[in-house]
Amino acid sequence: QTAAAGPGLSEQLMAKAGTISDAEALQRVDALEASFVRTVSHFREMALRVTVVGPVPDLPVHLPSAMTKALMRGHQLELPYDFQDFMTRHEAVLRIMRLAENEARVDVISPAQILCPAGKCRFWDSGAPFYRDDDHLSERGSNELKSSFLRSLAWLKLGIEREAATRR
Repeated sequence: QTAAAGPGLSEQLMAKAGTISDAEALQRVDALEASFVRTVSHFREMALRVTVVGPVPDLPVHLPSAMTKALMRGHQLELPYDFQDFMTRHEAVLRIMRLAENEARVDVISPAQILCPAGKCRFWDSGAPFYRDDDHLSERGSNELKSSFLRSLAWLKLGIEREAATRR
């Protein structure tokens, strides 16, 4: 059984009870960008560090079910994935995230870069699926991102350790 991949934020912004004009779609993306930059700037003015997590590649199937069916049939699961389609559907959000990373000193964690190095996606390892359905990471999948989170949030651990040391 396949599940239709849910629309990315770009599609959600560009859909309004059917269709909207290209100009209106661009206005909405511009409004999203302005709101995002304003929000990040507000946090940065408060001397807060900001980490943003990008979109996770969405699958055309419920991964655990598809893996189980293939295993029951004695087959290896073949899961063709159009990474370029994912990048195109999320182009506006990815552009805004790059802007924030470059101009506002925001840490960006990109699940797509981690799960799909060089555009070749990995959705499981040693029979363990990285997804619990078609677009939510499983614990195993989340562990694939763990080192990026630890690197991005290392400052937090240092601050907590320093605070604990001053209380002794």
